[in-house]
Amino acid sequence: KSTYKTVHENFLSKYEAENRFYEIIKTGNYNCVTATALYALFFEKLSIPYTIKEEPTHVYLVAYPDSENVLIETTTPMSGFLTFDHEFKIRYIEVLKKQKVIGSNEVTSSNLDALFNRYYFGKDNISLTQLIGIHFLNDALFKHDHNDIDGAYEQVKKGYLYYPNTRSEYLLMSFTCEKLQNVSDTL
Repeated sequence: KSTYKTVHENFLSKYEAENRFYEIIKTGNYNCVTATALYALFFEKLSIPYTIKEEPTHVYLVAYPDSENVLIETTTPMSGFLTFDHEFKIRYIEVLKKQKVIGSNEVTSSNLDALFNRYYFGKDNISLTQLIGIHFLNDALFKHDHNDIDGAYEQVKKGYLYYPNTRSEYLLMSFTCEKLQNVSDTL
């Protein structure tokens, strides 16, 4: 809680969807990707174990993923961290068991924390390097929205290098086609 509060109060001033990492230091403006990267750097420096989770349009951290499961929501300064006590985890898994999302065999053969992590957080972890890729992909989309096709193309190439996945492949293909179309239009 102390680290969360200190970072938010000293570095993060205003949430803005279109944001680059350097702006945190320059202006205090941030988004989920840049603030997650900042917290990841602090956690590494402080030897706090963490994982980075990716949703289709959001990223966040989980501190102490093998024990406390502290969800770090970097974009919400008032309630940016959630902890899950043992009783909450038990109730959550019991509800999933009653709904037949989890079978009895799975409950008896797995430990509570592993089941909770798999079903509550669900998504695979991404690395800090992959988060950098997401940052470049976001910047490519921002540049594209401002009709900077060349800049968007350069950023999407970087994003693909750091995080080669289906989304980055699609954007790379799409921006390449758009760039080629612009070249053929000038011929």
